[in-house]
Amino acid sequence: MENQTSEVVLPPQKPKSNFALWVVVVVAILAVGIGIGVIAGKFSQPISSSTSSPKVVLSPIPSPTTVPVETVDPTANWKTYTNNKHNFSFKYPPELAFLYDGIVKNGPLLIQNFDGTNASGNQTGDFQIALFISSDSMNKTLEEYANQGSSGNTQKITVGGKEAIKGFSIQKQESVPSVWIKGSNSFLLVQLSTSKSSNRLWFDQILSTFKFANTQSIVTPTLTSKATSLYYKLPNGWKTMQNETGMFEVGYDSEKTTTNLTYGPGAISIFINGTIGGAAMAVRLADYDGGSRHAFIFTQMGVPPTKGDAPEKYKEVEYIYNGKSCLFLENLYYSQSPSIWGMCDVGKGKAILMTAGIPDYVTTLQTIKIIK
Repeated sequence: MENQTSEVVLPPQKPKSNFALWVVVVVAILAVGIGIGVIAGKFSQPISSSTSSPKVVLSPIPSPTTVPVETVDPTANWKTYTNNKHNFSFKYPPELAFLYDGIVKNGPLLIQNFDGTNASGNQTGDFQIALFISSDSMNKTLEEYANQGSSGNTQKITVGGKEAIKGFSIQKQESVPSVWIKGSNSFLLVQLSTSKSSNRLWFDQILSTFKFANTQSIVTPTLTSKATSLYYKLPNGWKTMQNETGMFEVGYDSEKTTTNLTYGPGAISIFINGTIGGAAMAVRLADYDGGSRHAFIFTQMGVPPTKGDAPEKYKEVEYIYNGKSCLFLENLYYSQSPSIWGMCDVGKGKAILMTAGIPDYVTTLQTIKIIK
C-alpha cells in the first residue's frame, strides 16, 4: 500500500482591518480640539476690573480758526506831494526825486529815480513820471481831452474817485502807459516815460494813492502884468516867405539869412549866412487845444527836459502878440536842440511853435502872420 501524503489546506486569510488605526486618529483629533477649546476658553475669560485698561475717550477735533492776515500797505512810508491849487495829492517812493518842481513855472511835475550817470556826467535813471496839469479846457469832456494824445485802445477807470481814462501815448516814438484824469478843477495827464514792464508797479501804486478835494472852483490862468505886448512889424528891407501850405508867413533879412521849407512838415527854417549847423530859427503851426502852454511845448519837444537842461539862467517870458497869449522858455540846454522854445496861441485850435538858437528871436516873432 502506497504511503499517501496528506495535504493540509489552510483557509484563506481575511485582510487586516484599518479600523483600529482610524479610531486612534479620531481620538487624537478630538483630544487636540478639546485642548484648544480649553486654552481658548481660558484666555477668553474677562479680565478682572483690578487689571482693566483705562477707557480711551476721544475729544472732538476743534474746527480750524481763521487767523486774519495783516495787509501791509506798500505805500505806508512813502512821501506825499500836495497841490493846493488844483486840490490833489499823491504819494511817491522816497527813492524818487522831483526834477522840475519849482524850476519851470507851471510846468509838468517830473518824478524820477537816479541809478547812474551817462557819458556827460549827468545823472540818469530808468523810471520817470511826468504829470501835466491843464485847467484851460475844463469845458471839454474827459474823452475829448484824452483823445488829443492817446494812441490805441483806451479803458475807463477811476483814480481817487475821479473818472479817468487809461491808455497809451507816444513819447520818443514809443507807446508808453498814460492816464488822463478829470480832477476837481483841472485835467491831469500822468505819463510813464517807458513801457518797461518792471516800472509798471510803481506807476500803478502811485496812481492808487491819488486823492482829490471836492471843489467847484475853476482856475482860469490869466496873463501877468509883466507880459509884453507885441504887434506885427516887418523891418525895412526884409522879405517874407509862406510855408508850403500857405497858412502863415515869416519875415527874414535876406542879406543875412536864408530860408527853406525842408526842416519839418509845414515849417519854415531860417539859417544865418556863413554859419555851419542847424537852423537859427524854425517856425511851424501845430494843433493846440487851448490848454497848458508848457504841455504843448513839451509835447513838441518829444520829452520834457530834465533838471540839468534848466540852468540858473533859465527863465520864462510871456508876450501878448496881436492880442494872443505867448510863452517862451529861454536858456534851455536841451540836448543839441535850440536853447529857446516858445509858442503863441493863434486861435482856431492852432498855435505857432517857434524854436531859436539865437537870443534875438522877438524881431522875427513880430513878422509872423497867419494867412488862413
